[in-house]
Amino acid sequence: MKTLGLILVLTAAAACQQDNPNYCTGHIDNNCALGSGSSDGGTMACTGNTQCTSTSAPVCDTGGVCVACTDSELGACGNTTPICSNEACIACTAHVQCTASDACLPDGSCGTDSNVAYVSPTGTTENPCTFMSPCSTISRALSTTHAPFIKVSGTISDNITIARNVTILADAGATLQSASSNTPVVAIGGSGLAVEIDDLAITGGSSGSGFGVSVPSGVAAMLVLQRVTITGNSAMGISFAGGTLTAKRCTLTANNGGGVYVTDSSYDLENNIIAANGTPTSSVGGFEVVQGAVAAPHIFDFNTVADNISTTNTTTGGVGVTCVINPAAEQFHDDIIWNNGTHELLKTGSDCTFTYSDIGPDGPASSGNMLNADPMLDVSYHIPTTSPAKDSADPTANEPVDIVGDSRPIGLHDDIGAFETQ
Repeated sequence: MKTLGLILVLTAAAACQQDNPNYCTGHIDNNCALGSGSSDGGTMACTGNTQCTSTSAPVCDTGGVCVACTDSELGACGNTTPICSNEACIACTAHVQCTASDACLPDGSCGTDSNVAYVSPTGTTENPCTFMSPCSTISRALSTTHAPFIKVSGTISDNITIARNVTILADAGATLQSASSNTPVVAIGGSGLAVEIDDLAITGGSSGSGFGVSVPSGVAAMLVLQRVTITGNSAMGISFAGGTLTAKRCTLTANNGGGVYVTDSSYDLENNIIAANGTPTSSVGGFEVVQGAVAAPHIFDFNTVADNISTTNTTTGGVGVTCVINPAAEQFHDDIIWNNGTHELLKTGSDCTFTYSDIGPDGPASSGNMLNADPMLDVSYHIPTTSPAKDSADPTANEPVDIVGDSRPIGLHDDIGAFETQ
């Protein structure tokens, strides 16, 4: 009887196991849900890459699962998803992730010597501008290579005139310092060009033509500036007189000729700090637009314009923002324009209309969802959580990040100005 009872128990246990849909004899914990098969319909775990036939998961990890990549199989990633993170291939977001080239390109791929020219203060004027042999000036990289990308590190003394399509990328802290007087630090020298500059500091322009960035009249170019700092130039930070200017998450400070001057051009300026520019005799303070009938975009949103000064002559210049626009009025949104000498906003009639903005102390009050209340800016132009600009942007705004890349909104609505209070 005891023997018969034991047989019945063992038979029942085996039946229970076989009834389990995840039961796989010999598999990890006899559980085919953990990896793979046997004759009962499960799949056996992989033991090598040759068993991983999917192009999206070609690598066998230490747990016997086919994945996109592992720390020991980084080469499985490439193209626009070259980085292995948690066994998945993702786009690069920082230069340091691209260990073989130190160049993360805007499309998320890692650069190579075939498409990136390298500029470093450790380089020479004779070097070929490769990763291992960088050249010492951006001018040399522009003139002696056809690379669509130029990667800059350290402080470079140079004044550059860009005459071809190019994207200039910079390491954190990389600076382009003017090497000549009375000339722009960066000039665009040809019509129809598409130029982008990311993460670079531009400084030291001296004398009357010492602009930080200049696109002169007659040159119609597309210029994109992202996370660029333009500071300490004797003329204007940006003087733009033809084409389309895009400036996002940039900082313009201490430029004696004023912050940004745009004439007869399309423009998109968002999430910028334009502060402490101009002098009592400069014709431009923070931002001035002088415009005829020019195609869109005409965007000036989520900017903080503060502590700029200039002549108060309403014909020739402004202090915070000046608009001289014909024939159509332009509408700007979600800006802080505060403490700019004696005038925050100079315009003729309805040349510029602001909504959901904080303009003062001498600005308009209580119209178009406007504020005229101290935004309580600190020395870095952040606002505190008690600022009236907190959660006061247009409720329909869809600005995803602020000037430093923090997500918007933190709270009920976006904050007015360049920073979102955390």
